[in-house]
Amino acid sequence: MGYAFADDTDLIESKASRPTIELCVWQLQEVIDTWEGSLKATCGAIVPEKTFWYLVDFQWESGTWKYCSIADCPAELYVKDILGDRKLIKRYEVWEAQETLGVLLRQLK
Repeated sequence: MGYAFADDTDLIESKASRPTIELCVWQLQEVIDTWEGSLKATCGAIVPEKTFWYLVDFQWESGTWKYCSIADCPAELYVKDILGDRKLIKRYEVWEAQETLGVLLRQLK
């Protein structure tokens, strides 16, 4: 599952089946690009500094499931700023809490 907080908007990409990480990230990038285009059409823009994302995946280790770290599942997402320059979106580990609309989001490690 990919979860992005784009400047006061939550964007989520998930599948009931198990797609590849690459497909999930590609689809989340498509969602971000579409949202970004909608904002641009109304003279708005996403603020990269106020945008972040998580990639939630699991791996089997020593008989138990554990969350994948960024090192386990490397991936990047991008967004255009107000000038149209493409910027890397900050990605957090699933166990790092971040505030969105007054609520702290966090998965347990």
